[in-house]
Order: sequence, then C-alpha cells, then structure tokens
Amino acid sequence: MLGKDQPGRLRCYGASVTKSSLKRHEEIRQVRGEYDQKVSSLERQMEGVCGLLTVMLQQMNPGKSEENVAALVQAVRNSPSDASSRPKNTPHSSEATHFPPNDEGAHQ
Repeated sequence: MLGKDQPGRLRCYGASVTKSSLKRHEEIRQVRGEYDQKVSSLERQMEGVCGLLTVMLQQMNPGKSEENVAALVQAVRNSPSDASSRPKNTPHSSEATHFPPNDEGAHQ
C-alpha cells in the first residue's frame, strides 16, 4: 500500500487525479475568476450608461413621466445589440436624430 507510486498519479486524490489534471483545474478556476471580474466590471459600466441615458432622455423629453423614461431605458437594455437583428427599414441612430438645415435661414 505504501510502496512505489504509480507514475503520474497522486496519493490520496483517487485513481483518476494526475498532476496535469490538478494544474488544468487550477487554470480553469483562474480563468473563471477573471471572467467573473470582467462581467462584474461590465455590469457596473452598463448601470452607469443606463443612468446617463435616463438623464439624457429626461432632459430631452421634459414632459415624459419617469415611468415612461424607465420603460424606454429598459427596452434599450433588453434589445439585442447586434446590428444584423435590426429591422431592415429602421433608420440608424444618426439618421433618426438628424434634422436637415433650414433653407429659410440660408436665403436671409
């Protein structure tokens, strides 16, 4: 029982645990930790962006209720960010807010 070790095996860990499997599990734990930190950071950034969006919508639409503004922000949060998922006839954000120059002012 306490004789020579099996090559590649570790005592007290069971028959299927090797040095390389322990190292691989440690690397996986490290990557998961980094991933969790990144997700937490992105969630904090998203909260900040949503707060900024809420303030901007309230300033641009002073007549809108806070519930309507919150509903708009929630809709933006739930919408897919992939441009290919946008309906075909939906204008880009820059087109939706663009106002052409007033021709009357140019003739004065």
